[in-house]
Amino acid sequence: MEKVFSEILRVLKDNGILILRDSNKDYPKWKQALLFLLITLTLGLKLAREHYKNRDKWYSLNQVKSLITKYGLKIVEVKDGFEFLLMAKKLKENKN
Repeated sequence: MEKVFSEILRVLKDNGILILRDSNKDYPKWKQALLFLLITLTLGLKLAREHYKNRDKWYSLNQVKSLITKYGLKIVEVKDGFEFLLMAKKLKENKN
């Protein structure tokens, strides 16, 4: 993860906004099961399995928040759900 955030910080300008959207590992399992069923019914079993096969590698919203603040970004907005949306701002660097 360090390489990813190093690159994000490198390319993001001062006061630039990072927007992350991803599946939320902490979303209740019963709701995940309902969504799996919905995806299966609408898109087919193959696509549903593809989406869920790496569920054990998903990050929770709290894990992502910790990483964001660890690398010096300020969280601006968060929307929680099966997929979370997080907006963070790169603070202006002090050139002194």
